[in-house]
Amino acid sequence: MEIYKLIDDVNGYFVFEKGQNMILVDTGSPYSFHCGPEPLSICYSTCVTGSSGDVSAMSQRLHNLIEKDSTLAPLRTMIEGFSLESLITLLQSRHGQALAKALHINIDVLQAAKRGDTKMQAKVLGVDFDGISKHVGVPITTILGTDSLSKYKIVIDKIRNQIMFDLEEIPFDGTSVPTEKFGDCMALNVKVNGVPRKLLLDTGITVSYADMVWLDGCMDKGRRIDYHPLADYYTVPVYRALTEFGGRNYQVKYGVLPEILRDKMTEAIGVNPGVIQGVLGASILEDRRFYIDIGSETFCVGSF
Repeated sequence: MEIYKLIDDVNGYFVFEKGQNMILVDTGSPYSFHCGPEPLSICYSTCVTGSSGDVSAMSQRLHNLIEKDSTLAPLRTMIEGFSLESLITLLQSRHGQALAKALHINIDVLQAAKRGDTKMQAKVLGVDFDGISKHVGVPITTILGTDSLSKYKIVIDKIRNQIMFDLEEIPFDGTSVPTEKFGDCMALNVKVNGVPRKLLLDTGITVSYADMVWLDGCMDKGRRIDYHPLADYYTVPVYRALTEFGGRNYQVKYGVLPEILRDKMTEAIGVNPGVIQGVLGASILEDRRFYIDIGSETFCVGSF
């Protein structure tokens, strides 16, 4: 097990430091990004290195599809052992562009990977390291998305202000919350004003969002300026709604989920339109302990 102190005064985000890396834990991102001066390893397992491997999951979709479909065997033979440069050339052809679009492969990201420009890889996908660092208040070098987080059992303890990682089970006393997969991310089954809802768990933002129809009749709390890495700053109406999960009720302030943000999150996570109707941000987990195992789709809220 490895234990790290969470950084204070970072606008409610879950951030910890290891070596020369300042790491943001982001369960709302299926990808990890790293632009730090040294590779990041947790529990003797390398997470992200800053090399072109950061986008391997994206290009791997092509290989996975070919492996599953026997009719594409000739294509598998053709691209077996292709370098990243050769793969880019293939996908830039007329037919290759259509294939890249069908598989949601971003050629600009692969080109940035070829140049070794991790910040640009992230920015093409809508993740601006400089903007995030300015908002969080510390120079973020690493974003740990679910591709990396799914390797570990994780306990985030805001009471002791620490985060724990292990490859094995971590003893934890708490209440399990039903979950559902949203692409490679996790949604929690909760009740909003007594009605069952599915909300994306996104620790990469601090605030929560819901469709306006969910908030009908809720207490109007005015408007606020929010920030999301995919959509920068914007203003949304805010309502307060009773939210139940883990056997307890919480008064949660929800911003009305903007369509532009919904669309960007839908594209980034890779789910069908209309799937994301609400989001639980990091602030809902303030002053609490919780256990998360994305690999086994497990989420538990600690006992008080």
